[in-house]
Amino acid sequence: AHVVAALKNCGNNAERAADWLFSHSDDLDGAVATLGGGGGGVETEERGTSGEYEDGTGEYSLVGFVSHIGRHTSHGHYVCHMKRGEDNGWV
Repeated sequence: AHVVAALKNCGNNAERAADWLFSHSDDLDGAVATLGGGGGGVETEERGTSGEYEDGTGEYSLVGFVSHIGRHTSHGHYVCHMKRGEDNGWV
């Protein structure tokens, strides 16, 4: 819900939305509420669908992700976390 609100607030610009999320990370629920979205998610009328997808169940196995340390996306430190093959531990 936070990402949807950020994208709506930033005109679907992913970079601006990411910056908005990081700059409001201390109180995302409050920031979303002030936008009037209330964090309720995407309205199905905007997508033109009933909310169900026809491309499978959407089950995935997470093998890696990137985290950010810093107040803004324009500066800070990005860290890549990857799952090891043998013991499924994180590197």
